[in-house]
Amino acid sequence: FPGNGDVGVDSHESLPLISKTRDELDRVELLPFRTLASEADAILTAHLMVPELDPLNCATLSKAIVEDLLRNELKFNGVVMTDSFAMDGILRQSYSLEEAVLKSLSAGHDLILLGGKQLLSTQNGLEFTLEDVKKLHQFLVEAVKTGRLPEEKVDESVERLLALKAKFALFDPPAQLEAEKNEGEAL
Repeated sequence: FPGNGDVGVDSHESLPLISKTRDELDRVELLPFRTLASEADAILTAHLMVPELDPLNCATLSKAIVEDLLRNELKFNGVVMTDSFAMDGILRQSYSLEEAVLKSLSAGHDLILLGGKQLLSTQNGLEFTLEDVKKLHQFLVEAVKTGRLPEEKVDESVERLLALKAKFALFDPPAQLEAEKNEGEAL
Protein backbone atom coordinates (compact mmCIF):
# COMPACT_ATOMS: atom_id res chain seq x y z
CA PHE A 1 0.00 0.00 0.00
CA PRO A 2 -0.54 2.49 -1.55
CA GLY A 3 0.44 0.65 -4.76
CA ASN A 4 3.92 -0.39 -5.82
CA GLY A 5 3.39 -1.59 -9.40
CA ASP A 6 4.30 1.55 -11.30
CA VAL A 7 7.79 2.36 -10.05
CA GLY A 8 11.15 2.39 -11.76
CA VAL A 9 13.34 1.31 -8.85
CA ASP A 10 13.28 -1.58 -6.38
CA SER A 11 12.73 -0.48 -2.76
CA HIS A 12 15.30 -3.09 -1.70
CA GLU A 13 17.88 -0.79 -3.29
CA SER A 14 16.45 2.74 -3.16
CA LEU A 15 13.27 4.68 -2.42
CA PRO A 16 10.80 4.51 -5.35
CA LEU A 17 8.75 7.55 -6.34
CA ILE A 18 5.19 7.62 -7.67
CA SER A 19 4.51 11.00 -9.28
CA LYS A 20 0.81 10.84 -9.99
CA THR A 21 -2.14 13.05 -9.25
CA ARG A 22 -4.67 12.02 -6.63
CA ASP A 23 -7.16 11.24 -9.40
CA GLU A 24 -4.65 8.92 -11.09
CA LEU A 25 -3.87 7.25 -7.77
CA ASP A 26 -7.57 6.74 -7.07
CA ARG A 27 -8.17 5.18 -10.49
CA VAL A 28 -5.18 2.80 -10.47
CA GLU A 29 -3.05 2.29 -7.34
CA LEU A 30 -5.74 2.80 -4.69
CA LEU A 31 -8.57 1.01 -6.51
CA PRO A 32 -7.78 -2.54 -5.30
CA PHE A 33 -7.31 -1.33 -1.73
CA ARG A 34 -10.55 0.66 -1.81
CA THR A 35 -12.35 -2.40 -3.20
CA LEU A 36 -10.91 -4.99 -0.79
CA ALA A 37 -10.24 -3.00 2.41
CA SER A 38 -13.35 -4.35 4.12
CA GLU A 39 -12.36 -7.96 3.32
CA ALA A 40 -8.61 -7.92 3.96
CA ASP A 41 -7.13 -9.09 7.26
CA ALA A 42 -3.81 -7.30 6.82
CA ILE A 43 -2.21 -4.79 4.48
CA LEU A 44 1.52 -4.26 3.98
CA THR A 45 2.80 -0.77 3.24
CA ALA A 46 5.54 -0.24 0.69
CA HIS A 47 8.65 1.85 1.11
CA LEU A 48 7.88 4.46 -1.52
CA MET A 49 7.37 8.18 -1.90
CA VAL A 50 3.98 9.43 -3.09
CA PRO A 51 4.25 13.24 -2.91
CA GLU A 52 0.58 13.71 -3.77
CA LEU A 53 -0.31 11.86 -0.54
CA ASP A 54 2.60 13.01 1.63
CA PRO A 55 5.35 15.24 0.22
CA LEU A 56 7.72 14.66 3.17
CA ASN A 57 7.47 11.02 4.25
CA CYS A 58 7.52 7.69 2.50
CA ALA A 59 4.42 5.54 3.00
CA THR A 60 6.06 3.53 5.79
CA LEU A 61 6.59 6.66 7.88
CA SER A 62 3.48 8.60 6.87
CA LYS A 63 0.52 9.22 9.18
CA ALA A 64 -1.24 10.87 6.21
CA ILE A 65 -1.01 7.62 4.23
CA VAL A 66 -1.52 5.03 6.98
CA GLU A 67 -3.98 6.63 9.40
CA ASP A 68 -5.66 9.32 7.32
CA LEU A 69 -5.96 7.48 4.00
CA LEU A 70 -5.92 3.77 4.81
CA ARG A 71 -7.65 3.73 8.19
CA ASN A 72 -9.96 6.78 8.01
CA GLU A 73 -10.77 7.24 4.33
CA LEU A 74 -10.68 3.61 3.16
CA LYS A 75 -12.05 2.36 6.52
CA PHE A 76 -9.48 -0.44 6.88
CA ASN A 77 -9.67 -1.94 10.37
CA GLY A 78 -7.24 -4.85 10.06
CA VAL A 79 -3.53 -5.18 10.78
CA VAL A 80 -1.21 -2.75 8.99
CA MET A 81 2.33 -4.01 8.63
CA THR A 82 5.50 -2.53 7.20
CA ASP A 83 7.72 -4.01 4.57
CA SER A 84 11.12 -5.03 5.91
CA PHE A 85 13.26 -2.43 7.63
CA ALA A 86 16.35 -4.20 6.24
CA MET A 87 15.62 -2.64 2.83
CA ASP A 88 17.75 0.25 1.62
CA GLY A 89 14.70 2.24 0.51
CA ILE A 90 13.64 2.84 4.10
CA LEU A 91 17.08 2.92 5.69
CA ARG A 92 18.22 5.75 3.42
CA GLN A 93 15.29 7.93 4.52
CA SER A 94 15.82 7.33 8.22
CA TYR A 95 18.11 8.83 10.81
CA SER A 96 18.27 5.50 12.64
CA LEU A 97 16.44 2.19 12.70
CA GLU A 98 14.98 3.04 16.10
CA GLU A 99 13.60 6.42 15.04
CA ALA A 100 12.24 4.98 11.79
CA VAL A 101 10.40 2.18 13.61
CA LEU A 102 9.03 4.65 16.16
CA LYS A 103 7.81 6.93 13.37
CA SER A 104 6.25 3.96 11.60
CA LEU A 105 4.36 2.85 14.71
CA SER A 106 3.29 6.44 15.34
CA ALA A 107 2.01 6.62 11.76
CA GLY A 108 -0.36 3.74 12.49
CA HIS A 109 1.44 0.46 11.81
CA ASP A 110 0.69 -2.53 14.02
CA LEU A 111 3.51 -4.84 12.96
CA ILE A 112 7.11 -4.11 12.01
CA LEU A 113 9.05 -6.50 9.75
CA LEU A 114 12.79 -6.88 10.24
CA GLY A 115 15.25 -8.83 8.15
CA GLY A 116 15.04 -10.58 4.85
CA LYS A 117 18.08 -9.58 2.80
CA GLN A 118 19.57 -13.04 3.07
CA LEU A 119 16.52 -14.32 1.23
CA LEU A 120 17.65 -12.40 -1.85
CA SER A 121 20.66 -13.96 -3.53
CA THR A 122 21.85 -10.57 -4.83
CA GLN A 123 21.76 -8.85 -1.43
CA ASN A 124 24.65 -9.38 0.96
CA GLY A 125 24.08 -6.59 3.41
CA LEU A 126 22.36 -5.79 6.58
CA GLU A 127 20.55 -8.39 8.60
CA PHE A 128 19.46 -7.43 12.07
CA THR A 129 21.07 -9.35 14.90
CA LEU A 130 19.47 -10.41 18.15
CA GLU A 131 21.32 -7.52 19.80
CA ASP A 132 19.82 -5.07 17.27
CA VAL A 133 16.33 -6.37 18.06
CA LYS A 134 16.94 -6.14 21.83
CA LYS A 135 18.18 -2.55 21.41
CA LEU A 136 15.11 -1.69 19.33
CA HIS A 137 12.81 -3.30 21.90
CA GLN A 138 14.37 -1.31 24.76
CA PHE A 139 14.12 1.89 22.71
CA LEU A 140 10.40 1.28 22.11
CA VAL A 141 9.76 0.46 25.78
CA GLU A 142 11.39 3.79 26.68
CA ALA A 143 9.35 5.55 23.98
CA VAL A 144 6.16 4.28 25.63
CA LYS A 145 7.38 5.19 29.13
CA THR A 146 8.23 8.74 28.04
CA GLY A 147 5.06 9.23 26.00
CA ARG A 148 6.74 9.40 22.60
CA LEU A 149 4.66 6.36 21.65
CA PRO A 150 1.25 6.51 23.34
CA GLU A 151 0.36 3.36 25.24
CA GLU A 152 -3.16 3.58 23.78
CA LYS A 153 -1.71 3.22 20.28
CA VAL A 154 0.21 0.11 21.35
CA ASP A 155 -2.95 -1.30 22.96
CA GLU A 156 -4.94 -0.74 19.74
CA SER A 157 -2.28 -2.59 17.74
CA VAL A 158 -2.20 -5.47 20.23
CA GLU A 159 -6.01 -5.76 20.01
CA ARG A 160 -5.86 -5.95 16.19
CA LEU A 161 -3.06 -8.53 16.27
CA LEU A 162 -4.86 -10.67 18.86
CA ALA A 163 -8.09 -10.51 16.85
CA LEU A 164 -6.22 -11.70 13.75
CA LYS A 165 -4.62 -14.57 15.68
CA ALA A 166 -8.02 -15.55 17.08
CA LYS A 167 -9.60 -15.49 13.61
CA PHE A 168 -7.10 -18.08 12.40
CA ALA A 169 -7.16 -20.08 15.65
CA LEU A 170 -3.50 -19.40 16.32
CA PHE A 171 -4.04 -19.71 20.06
CA ASP A 172 -5.14 -23.33 19.76
CA PRO A 173 -2.81 -26.06 18.54
CA PRO A 174 -3.96 -27.49 15.22
CA ALA A 175 -6.03 -30.66 15.59
CA GLN A 176 -3.43 -32.78 13.78
CA LEU A 177 -0.65 -31.74 16.16
CA GLU A 178 -2.89 -32.45 19.14
CA ALA A 179 -3.76 -35.90 17.74
CA GLU A 180 -0.07 -36.66 17.16
CA LYS A 181 0.74 -35.57 20.70
CA ASN A 182 -1.98 -37.84 22.09
CA GLU A 183 -0.70 -40.76 19.98
CA GLY A 184 2.81 -40.21 21.28
CA GLU A 185 1.63 -40.19 24.87
CA ALA A 186 -0.28 -43.46 24.30
CA LEU A 187 2.88 -45.21 23.11
